[in-house]
Amino acid sequence: MLGIIACAISCNFPVLAADEKLAPAESPSDESSSAAGKAEEKPEIVCTSPKGTFRIETVLTKAEDPADEYEQQYVVSTTDPNIREPLGEKYQAQSATYYVSPDEQWIFAQVHYGSGMGGARLYQRKKDFYFERVMDEKSIWKFFGKQALKGKKRPSDWGVEIVDFVAWSPDSARVHFSLRTGKRVTGKGSFGYYDWHAYYNVRSRKFELTDDLRALNRSAYVRPED
Repeated sequence: MLGIIACAISCNFPVLAADEKLAPAESPSDESSSAAGKAEEKPEIVCTSPKGTFRIETVLTKAEDPADEYEQQYVVSTTDPNIREPLGEKYQAQSATYYVSPDEQWIFAQVHYGSGMGGARLYQRKKDFYFERVMDEKSIWKFFGKQALKGKKRPSDWGVEIVDFVAWSPDSARVHFSLRTGKRVTGKGSFGYYDWHAYYNVRSRKFELTDDLRALNRSAYVRPED
């Protein structure tokens, strides 16, 4: 019987397939504080790495146009908080949840863009506490298009486009994610793909589908009742 894959309701407890062991997960907070300061707010800890060697902090900086604060994340040493490196660029109105791999060499960010829109960013550790972005949702959707849509473009009226983190593999070699894309049909329900699963292998730098995931993905396509 296929192992059923599910993402726990709380982001603190990602779940892998039944035939795999769950990797220890960090405890990221839901999102950064919305309070703006005169200049820079006191850093907010949003995630601590599995081994406890670093944490991710968010600093809010007031903006005038548009009014949303700038959010800048930093990777900060837990032994010396004065040692910190920016994690990616600063953004406005793009809250994210961060998941650090068990070996602390990778960070997967699940990003919220707005209603029905969510992306992803993958960062690789390059030196000390500096992480470089090596992937985003564009390549994820390109892979989905080849596998699920057989190269066809998604309909332009599909307003939902969300990438969900599921779990890291215990050896940190693969990150498991799922996708949601489609639209709502008034009075009938959803149309599109929901909970379509795949892996990204950080060692080979390739996306992967196992037999179990292919079988699971057969039920990902939904359409409204006639």
